[in-house]
Amino acid sequence: MIVPAIAGQDETPLQIEFHAFADTGGKVVSLQKGMTMKSGDYYGFAFKANQDCFVYIFQIDSSGAINQLFPMESYGKYSLQNRNPVAKGKQYIIPRNDLWFYLDSKVGEEKIILIGSRTALTDLETQFQSYSNSSKQIIASVPQVQPSADLADSKTKLFELFKHRGVTVVEDKTEKISMTTQGGQAVSPSLSGKLMSSQPGVLVDDSLTFWHK
Repeated sequence: MIVPAIAGQDETPLQIEFHAFADTGGKVVSLQKGMTMKSGDYYGFAFKANQDCFVYIFQIDSSGAINQLFPMESYGKYSLQNRNPVAKGKQYIIPRNDLWFYLDSKVGEEKIILIGSRTALTDLETQFQSYSNSSKQIIASVPQVQPSADLADSKTKLFELFKHRGVTVVEDKTEKISMTTQGGQAVSPSLSGKLMSSQPGVLVDDSLTFWHK
């Protein structure tokens, strides 16, 4: 289901600049496709769009679980209020410029999926909520039970929605991004990333895979 575009949007192609980065022992570096990280490493993302739009970022972790990284209201005990729609020209750092995601003890492939749209993707939002609700039911089960048919079905439908649906032009982009390292040091490293563009009416979508060993 597609809802009307944000009022005032023109037909300018949607562009999203996206950077992934990692804090490995106090040094912030660009998180590149195929890079290897280890348990306990920290990572984050930054993006900005050339117009008001809707951005969705998901992570399929090494256990196969799907986590939504944006939008995100809170992370642990911290309030984030990272919400859609995102504002034109504003740089978003997730989870926050002084907070980081981190890799747990489960090793394997980690995949990041970014989708950008001029309109809210209510089908994607609804399907992720269904998946999330099914996951919570499994976690709360006592004794622990095998994943339900509902969970498997909602996960399959999510993967269908993750499939590449747009023609995205990708250019290399380097930018200084200000943040605080996990150790509390303020830094502004120059990080390589992507500038992704799509034609009017077409989604921006891309993915990044790295290894957790």
